[in-house]
Amino acid sequence: MSTAPATPTTTRTRDRDDGAHGTPARAQPVRRTITYELPSDFDLGTVNVAATQRTVGQVMGINCPPGVFTPEVVVKYQKPYNGTRTNLGCVVIQLTKDEHDAIVCMLFKTEPWQIGKAIINSINKSAKSKGKDAEMKVRHKGIDWVGVDKSSLLSHCPYVEKMGWFATADSCNGAKELVQLIKSLSSELLTANLAANFYLGEIVVPASKLKSLNVILNILQRKMVIDVDEQSDGDEDGGATAASAASQSQSGLFD
Repeated sequence: MSTAPATPTTTRTRDRDDGAHGTPARAQPVRRTITYELPSDFDLGTVNVAATQRTVGQVMGINCPPGVFTPEVVVKYQKPYNGTRTNLGCVVIQLTKDEHDAIVCMLFKTEPWQIGKAIINSINKSAKSKGKDAEMKVRHKGIDWVGVDKSSLLSHCPYVEKMGWFATADSCNGAKELVQLIKSLSSELLTANLAANFYLGEIVVPASKLKSLNVILNILQRKMVIDVDEQSDGDEDGGATAASAASQSQSGLFD
């Protein structure tokens, strides 16, 4: 058996993609130009896009991805996900308060909403491993799922959103119980090792819209109320039902 070293073979190298020696030139990516049909004298002026984006954080308190909150919400706390897994999105708790800092309702949602089921499954699994009940509504008494909102009841409402979860002091049987629910749910979301950012924000509902919001909350909680017409003589029989008041809310009370 020969022990002589193998004769090295010639390394094949590829010429640059410049078309030389018959090698086809690499196709350059096509850059898409966005055009707008605007008048010739239309002038937007000088716009610093980066500076404009930074104002989002100045207005809302903390910079967060678009779509997480409406512009009226002030972010009070955030915890970005810094792990190695793919970031799924955001888990969000939004507190709606009146002008006296009373919590009218709490909203828990995910952004995008499509990750909601996976998030709920994860925190339920985490809770079960800690000896707690695996059912969301059992652990957090008073919370309920909004649902798909087929009737578009919430189409103009920035305080409660479809596909989210909500709770009120009434549904929790007390203000202290509502605060405890918010803290307990926040703790679960922050300690469940979720591959998602956490945000807690608050929004103030004007007194002029508080009545309409309460009507919607009562409908979501399956409680029918009487909304007496201010122009009636005080007879409740002439008042509007919660359903009719909700119909009014869809007509722009929350626009």
